[in-house]
Amino acid sequence: MSVLLVLDLSRPEELWHTLETLLGALQRRVDEVLKQLPAPAAKELHHLAWERVGVDHPDKSVLNPSLLPLAIVGSKYDLFLSSDSLNTEQRSCICKALRYVALTRGASLQFYSSKQEQLAPRLKSLLAAMAFRASSGAAICQVEPNKPIIISPGADTLQGIGSFKSHITGYDWKSWKNGFEEMFEQKVQTSQASGEDPAKDPQYAEAKIDELRRQKDQELEQYRKRGDRKTLDSAFN
Repeated sequence: MSVLLVLDLSRPEELWHTLETLLGALQRRVDEVLKQLPAPAAKELHHLAWERVGVDHPDKSVLNPSLLPLAIVGSKYDLFLSSDSLNTEQRSCICKALRYVALTRGASLQFYSSKQEQLAPRLKSLLAAMAFRASSGAAICQVEPNKPIIISPGADTLQGIGSFKSHITGYDWKSWKNGFEEMFEQKVQTSQASGEDPAKDPQYAEAKIDELRRQKDQELEQYRKRGDRKTLDSAFN
């Protein structure tokens, strides 16, 4: 099983809360499953998690990689770039914050817009890799200004990300959370507060991503029907 988190870049006032809520739900589910797994299987999950980010990563001491393959997609990248309500510093802080979260959780990070068709192949490649546990190609860390971010798991570094703001220099989660919420006061939507699945909320709809996800879900189901499910897959279903 793999996990895809889609965040709306045009709503920074909801972004951190949404991200933290979903990551928290994921961690609780993983913890529940770990209690049911035999020790060798749990150990293998940890081994694979570190293998994705690199056991010799320079920031290993502050990383807490997800035990499941995790991808974060920042959607509505076109609105993120064109929004009059965001200045250059705010856009930079959003990018840095998402890079920090992706790095510390061992996730890949991609920005996407249905208005920019050139981004579709990269997203398809990501979904295929996650669905079938295939390689998504050579590691990449594209973080140039005014270009959509594309980062493979473990390809970024804290030094490359830099500090969130000049007066916030810590590399712990709380420092980044406080810094982000200082710049963007978070608004909690009703669906999030009540624990409903944000993926089913119309306000988070992203037609192209939803369609690609449906296609990959169908392909994965056909793939699974051709063979027996692995023990770890069964545990998370």
